[in-house]
Amino acid sequence: MGRSLPDWAACADRQGYRFALAGDGDWRAVAPGIFRRDLGEDPASGSRSYLIRMEPGARGGRHVHASAEHCLVLEGDFEVAGRRLRPGDFHLAAPGSVHEHNTTVGGCLVLIVEAAPPRGVRPWADRSP
Repeated sequence: MGRSLPDWAACADRQGYRFALAGDGDWRAVAPGIFRRDLGEDPASGSRSYLIRMEPGARGGRHVHASAEHCLVLEGDFEVAGRRLRPGDFHLAAPGSVHEHNTTVGGCLVLIVEAAPPRGVRPWADRSP
């Protein structure tokens, strides 16, 4: 099992760099067959980065984006908004956009960079099963 994600403010070096090594952090289940590994959050802007790993056949729940979400497919296949994405493909979900049950056939690993939501708003404004 990997180490827990460190306190970024405490571990930033003098140049302001922060690192998340491959063995750092833990994967946590966020839905059946879907796991998340937090990489870091920018304390100044509130944006955050994390990895999502989906097992073959996994299906994500419907959610509305309160802020922009950048998604880069690193491994496997990822279907979003009716488009099948492969490694190197990118998707940007604008604030207010709705993801309807993202899926994967063979499993995938995606990098998500989420802009900070407006104050008092959860990153996903609405989440339905």
